[in-house]
Amino acid sequence: MKLESMKCSNCDGSLEMEYSDNKTFAICPYCDQRFLIEDEPEVDYPKVTYTQLIINKPKQTEEQIKRDQINVSKEISHFLITEAVGSCAAVVFSAIIIIVALFVGIPKFIGLFTNTPKQQTTERIEPGSVHDFEGENYKVVVSQLEDLGFENIELIDLDNASKYIDNSDLVDSVSIGGDSNFNALDYFAPDDPVIVAYH
Repeated sequence: MKLESMKCSNCDGSLEMEYSDNKTFAICPYCDQRFLIEDEPEVDYPKVTYTQLIINKPKQTEEQIKRDQINVSKEISHFLITEAVGSCAAVVFSAIIIIVALFVGIPKFIGLFTNTPKQQTTERIEPGSVHDFEGENYKVVVSQLEDLGFENIELIDLDNASKYIDNSDLVDSVSIGGDSNFNALDYFAPDDPVIVAYH
């Protein structure tokens, strides 16, 4: 077995070999650390392990021991605070999930076992202002109203009702649910009657 160089794990100095009583030691000449070198038998090949001996290990001063104890105490405190904050956040999050489940889930769960009819949802259509449609081509206006969801649209051709004939097909007025002056804040049901008068 050939060993070219080893470094001390304590001070990174080069180790020197010493042989005594059929044992091999690696000794650091700088910090006096001693390492026992043993052959560990294996089936295929020998393996060298290094065991650091406590022999000649420098003793810590009382100041170093107190400093180490303070550092350990700080690390433990930091760990406990971090764990406590994490635990509190988990508890708060769990409580929120439970509250939401109670307020949302229980009524739905109860609704599964009751035979009460579901309420019809009334769809609201907000067509905008009547002025958005006036002066536009009536076919475009009808298409827009159908796209919004109106189902009951009636057309009145004003050119057929008078002697004045203008083939421009422009909207003169729009009435929804009897309201011919609706604005952007008004809303209507899909089945409200819509009357589009055009020239």
